[in-house]
Amino acid sequence: MKNFTFILLSLLVMSCSALAQQGDFCNFYIRSGFDSECIITNYKPGDDPEPLYDEHQCMVACRGSYVTYSIVGLPSGASYDWAVSGADSYTTNTNDNTITVNWSETAGIGTLILSVYGPNDEFCEKQLCIDLIERPIAGIISNPIETGYNPSGIQYINVCDGQEIQFYDNSTSSSDSPIVGYYWKVGAETASTQNYTFIADYNTYGNTATIYHHVINECGCEDGIKYIVNISKYPTLEVD
Repeated sequence: MKNFTFILLSLLVMSCSALAQQGDFCNFYIRSGFDSECIITNYKPGDDPEPLYDEHQCMVACRGSYVTYSIVGLPSGASYDWAVSGADSYTTNTNDNTITVNWSETAGIGTLILSVYGPNDEFCEKQLCIDLIERPIAGIISNPIETGYNPSGIQYINVCDGQEIQFYDNSTSSSDSPIVGYYWKVGAETASTQNYTFIADYNTYGNTATIYHHVINECGCEDGIKYIVNISKYPTLEVD
């Protein structure tokens, strides 16, 4: 009887030790290279079926973006496999234990599954939900209105030296993540306003100035657009 009890106790200790080792083996996590203060909570504890995410909360990425994810705390001697859904493509790098994902422009949700195998038959799987946020679409209207579009589809306007042009933001965004930042740049000049006034100065810009307009939404997704101003050296004649 004592021998039988000893055997049971030994098996129990071995089982507990194996569970402890398995728990230690799973002490790694996936870190996103996209830093966003936007928090999406599509999944709540108790949802049916309950997802396998640590905090029942999705990470965030922008549709059409490239994001690099890294494994932090990978156990020594372990190997691993990635599975990805909601992406157009992805590449892995075993030298630094990362995966770079090109998220789809059309998918609303993505998934990362990391399966890790230990040298002593350990196994652990981490699964992450990625909420894919729609990017804003940058747009510009001007007064005077544009002269036309070049072969690349970029708006342009022909003006005279000294002429003033009013540029107005005409961007669109999802109601789930509205635009919170507006940026303009031409040459060395920048502005962080929704609209922008430009003076076509031939001495400063020469015969061409390129207006860059950039918008960003509250989740950190962004888009940009260019507008070309062709400046004639001859100033506008003012008639009294």
